[in-house]
Amino acid sequence: MIVVQTLSDAASYPGYICRRLRLDGQWELYFQGDALPVVNSIGPAPPADYGVGGGNGTVYTLPDAYGISVKDSRFGAKGDGTTNDTAAILAALNYVKPAGGTLIFPRGTYLTDPIDLRGYSNVSLTGDNPSNERPYVPVATVKFRTSGAVGLQMSDITTTGIPSNSAQGIVLRNLFLHGNSLVNVCVNANKSVVIENCAVRHAVQDGIVLEAMTYPVKLENVVSNSNGRYGIYAKAPYSTAFTLRNVECGSNVNHGLVIEGASACVFDSVLCQSNGGDGIFINRRDPTEFTYPVYLDRLVFLNCYTEANSGWGIRINSYNNNPAQFAGKINDLTFIGCSFNSANGQHSQIRGCSGL
Repeated sequence: MIVVQTLSDAASYPGYICRRLRLDGQWELYFQGDALPVVNSIGPAPPADYGVGGGNGTVYTLPDAYGISVKDSRFGAKGDGTTNDTAAILAALNYVKPAGGTLIFPRGTYLTDPIDLRGYSNVSLTGDNPSNERPYVPVATVKFRTSGAVGLQMSDITTTGIPSNSAQGIVLRNLFLHGNSLVNVCVNANKSVVIENCAVRHAVQDGIVLEAMTYPVKLENVVSNSNGRYGIYAKAPYSTAFTLRNVECGSNVNHGLVIEGASACVFDSVLCQSNGGDGIFINRRDPTEFTYPVYLDRLVFLNCYTEANSGWGIRINSYNNNPAQFAGKINDLTFIGCSFNSANGQHSQIRGCSGL
């Protein structure tokens, strides 16, 4: 069996007895004597009539339920770093919108305008990540072209709760999400969002924002580095039940991890280093700024580490540096196996916290 990029390339290999389209958009060619392909990949069981057999040039494609390449001829993304792939990516998203599904981004760089995921449910954007690649080194890059907008936007907050067009069940996996968007990923008024094995870098402002009425959210094996302000910004209000595991925020212009509104959240093995401000900044803002109540409580930090930050290693502080304003408002913080250090000896500052 050999692998070719396109069927035009297959013309250089006459004599194959069957071919199969792979999830990464390439083709497998099988010759006499080869072990013919079987389905043993992830995903639902194939239909009963799926299989391989004789017939010169017979095409066997994995069902759409296994994932659809954005390079599929139905959509036509190039991933060459120069072509604007916005229309192709949106066409692929619209294709899976009715029932959900997985979009595969083969190795390459996909130049795109902002992508709005409002109204989508149970959709996964997954980069090609061969088994020999480390999970935190994605090989598929989504590069945003517009500096004044959010790269990946997932809905808006309203005064009546989660809106009907909220994005739900969204998965971002094995992707390098590259600025220069204002914010590379904004998770806002969503339910059930997973960001896994992704690198987020070079946003004009923040790498990842977890905003109002967002729950639950999981970030695992995520790097948010070299952004123009914060690496990750958990913004008030109602950012609840999110988990950060094996997450790094480094070399951001201001703080690494900023938490202004969060409840019932776990931070496991979070590293914040070499940021221009604090490594971790837990800040109670003025509740009059928001329509909703602001919760900042029940936060658990496990095996977290900060170092070489220009500000504090960790800072727990009041709005406007007024400790009296929120005494008792930041509640129930637990730290287990953590080490907080800075570049200037300001390792930790705690103001206005109860239940520490």
